[in-house]
Amino acid sequence: FVYLTADLVSDHFRFTIYVTSRVEGFPVATYLPALLAQVRQVTEPHLLLFDGEFPTVEALQYLDKELVPWNARKSLTKGVKDALDCYIKDPCQFHHRRWHLVEIKSENGGKSVHVHVMAQDCNGTLKAITKPTWYSQPPAEAEANYRRRFGIDAGYKEKHAFHARTSSRSWVVRL
Repeated sequence: FVYLTADLVSDHFRFTIYVTSRVEGFPVATYLPALLAQVRQVTEPHLLLFDGEFPTVEALQYLDKELVPWNARKSLTKGVKDALDCYIKDPCQFHHRRWHLVEIKSENGGKSVHVHVMAQDCNGTLKAITKPTWYSQPPAEAEANYRRRFGIDAGYKEKHAFHARTSSRSWVVRL
């Protein structure tokens, strides 16, 4: 099963406030209106954290339109690689990290979005953290916020580990 969740995270608690199954082939951006509507019934989102296939051009355009700030881990596309080239050529640049403006183009070439990108060293592998161009955020804050996302990944393991237990011999009850 593939699903999309929204987890509310603070210093004192974390819980899921939205879950929906995803249908292969439907872009992630089509799920955003319902997800944000549910989140806004509970709280106004201060910052969305996501990675994987989520930061598509369409999703980022929608979040920009809704003025929802976000941090995402972005794959190293050509535009991102070009912006982060200075980190590869001079590793000392990690002490003076800053945001770089890049354009991310959709795979079909029709749409694009401008974002800020910063390099992050993840166990010796160069990754990229992005944010909207209009969102004022120091690089260290984005990196600290993104580190908090690990708890979400651990939460998925807990969700997948749930199994009802029964000693019934009836297959209907067991199912």
